[in-house]
Amino acid sequence: MTIQNAKDRARERLEEYRRVVDDSKYCRARIETLREEMTNVSRPVGSTSAGWTGEYVTETVVGKKQEGQPKPVPSDVSIPVKRIPRSLHGTRDPKGGEKYLTSLINEIMRFEQRIGRNDELRRTIEAEIDAFCDADQALALKYRYIEGLTHTEARRRLNYSESWWFNLFSSALEAYGGKIRSKKE
Repeated sequence: MTIQNAKDRARERLEEYRRVVDDSKYCRARIETLREEMTNVSRPVGSTSAGWTGEYVTETVVGKKQEGQPKPVPSDVSIPVKRIPRSLHGTRDPKGGEKYLTSLINEIMRFEQRIGRNDELRRTIEAEIDAFCDADQALALKYRYIEGLTHTEARRRLNYSESWWFNLFSSALEAYGGKIRSKKE
């Protein structure tokens, strides 16, 4: 593996850190919105849901009709489909509010699980940086990718000249990318 490939692999792994941080922010915002929906007292829960319970049903998709065969062949692909309970037009499901709250809680739990997976990946990447780089290299990578500082801001924090900073940053990417390669192989 060339030095450039090691640096690219390191950049890709470190950008993954930024992606999971952004995903966690999105999940937290969704959780906040769902909790507001649960505690909103201006209208009854589920009144605007048109009877949707929030449940998903897995159904098998029937494939297209194939030439020479009388019937379409069912495929093994299953997709989630929203299920609306059958009721008379204009009437509400008496358990609709409870079902709607349950669906909101389930969504919150899914987002919290996603946040947990993201946090685990973040801790793993931070531990890799500490294990694979020396102290100055680790600081360079953490300032740049974890804290999201620009090169100028990071080098000023460390009080380095521009040339020294880029030499340090380049060696940090090389060291980190080289260890990721050897770890996976």
